[in-house]
Amino acid sequence: FIAILNGENVFVTNSHCTPTTFGFDDIYSGSFFYQTFGLVAPSNRIGLEYLDPSTETCWLHKCRYSDAVAIKIDDNVSFDIGKIIRTEYSASSGNGSLIISASSPTLSIAKSNEYIAQGMSVNKIGRNTGWTTGNITKTCVDHARTDVTLNTKLKCQYRASYNAADGDSGSPIFKIVYDADGWEHASLLGIHWGRKTENLGTGPERAVFSPMSGIRHDLGNLYPNDPNAPNIPPNTGGGGGGIGPTPCSENPLNCNEL
Repeated sequence: FIAILNGENVFVTNSHCTPTTFGFDDIYSGSFFYQTFGLVAPSNRIGLEYLDPSTETCWLHKCRYSDAVAIKIDDNVSFDIGKIIRTEYSASSGNGSLIISASSPTLSIAKSNEYIAQGMSVNKIGRNTGWTTGNITKTCVDHARTDVTLNTKLKCQYRASYNAADGDSGSPIFKIVYDADGWEHASLLGIHWGRKTENLGTGPERAVFSPMSGIRHDLGNLYPNDPNAPNIPPNTGGGGGGIGPTPCSENPLNCNEL
């Protein structure tokens, strides 16, 4: 997703999609980004790595709160802040559409500070599996990332039942919300980064994403909202069958491993 960070126009994707995961890449280590997959050429360049902080020490681990990196958008590249590309249809199982909707090609991001509760319905639009939907199955779970680097842990991540596959990394995760006139918008919840098996390897495989609270903890107070979207107040928890806010939705530093 696109955002404003420290006065710069950036887009946010996964740190593991960069040469150095959880560490800054300069121009000599391959930090340029290109729009067309597999075609590295000056005419296709869209950005340069801007912020990818290193890990923090937490007990015996090296920790981050998100698998996220900010890429500064080149000055000559056009973009539309506060929008998520919308495909033709979603799917609750299997793959959704990869074709951009002709009648409604984008969703406007109306807010990005939502409390995330277990059971909440969420959406993902990704490169490989398209628009898929599911529900939050685990809240504020710590994940070891030994596939990235030894003794690394991502604190307070969220699991959900939407379908995802390799190549979907960095996909926006959002909830559909409605304005006073009944128009659909997006409440941006975070970005997808992988899949994990629940219940110590005995349960179903679930998608995992980093929440906006963790992304803001790592990158700073970025602003991804559409400036022209209507004001839709954030969900502050409670209601919905008595499901309240999760402990780390407001402040990831207060999280405990669940």
